[in-house]
Amino acid sequence: MNENININGYVTVKQEDEVLVDKAKNKFTENMIKGLIGCYSKKNIYFDSRSDIWAEDMSIRLGYGGLTETFKTMTQLNDVYDTTQNEINFYGIETGDWYSKVKFTVTYNTENLQNNNITDVNELGLRMRPITQHWANPDGSVTTSADLTLCARICEGDLSMTPFTVNQSKPLTIEWEYELVIV
Repeated sequence: MNENININGYVTVKQEDEVLVDKAKNKFTENMIKGLIGCYSKKNIYFDSRSDIWAEDMSIRLGYGGLTETFKTMTQLNDVYDTTQNEINFYGIETGDWYSKVKFTVTYNTENLQNNNITDVNELGLRMRPITQHWANPDGSVTTSADLTLCARICEGDLSMTPFTVNQSKPLTIEWEYELVIV
């Protein structure tokens, strides 16, 4: 009998053909859980623009303060490079028997890496705008939380990744996927 739901997230980091992080398993913060529950608990959610869809309004941040383990109430990386990716691709939802997957790919171009002196990385964070509060507006829409917040993280402190040094002459690509599986 299928009665449990497993949620898993995986991160791969590449610079051209070189794999720097290979399917590292992330840890979720409570904001991811609140966001997922929020999506499923509101009947007839109405979205009037792309920015209201919490999973599409996201960023993946790079950090260098990842010696601390991830904890459930974390809302940001410990020490973050003050920039975001140049390109975001949202690959939508893949579904099959008893599972669904969503995948994001972001790219930091060489100019961004160089201008922001991105070198050593030992933590990465997936930030989204989860639906953490519900109240009905007169038009039937739902008000979401205002800021992007940390929903998932990999870091050296969790032993989920090995720190890496960025080659600033090559674009950096990050693939973050998560899956819900009924078991």
